[in-house]
Amino acid sequence: MKWVTRKRIHVNRTATAWLVRRLLDRSAEILFVEPFEVAVIQERETATGFDAPGARYLDRDERGRCSFKALVEERRPADPHSGFSRRSSMVPTLLKKSPSRRNRRACGPSARAS
Repeated sequence: MKWVTRKRIHVNRTATAWLVRRLLDRSAEILFVEPFEVAVIQERETATGFDAPGARYLDRDERGRCSFKALVEERRPADPHSGFSRRSSMVPTLLKKSPSRRNRRACGPSARAS
């Protein structure tokens, strides 16, 4: 399958291209083109566009998701091996249980001064 995105690669495009080749479509051909060409090539080549104007997976969709997150949620929502959804749902829990916060509460102000 062909995938298309805009050239001059940045973090989201790099991560999304990695996701596509690593977990979604190992034989993917990813085209990096000028931004205004993405929609045209997507239509002409029956490619899947991402992170560009007119692409199937926009830079930010109507729900505020980047193309990487949209692809994970739509194409691998319950994959126990990817860990994406599991890790993202654990973030609030991990923040509450971080060792540095526990130590601060346990030590109190007098322990930090010594």
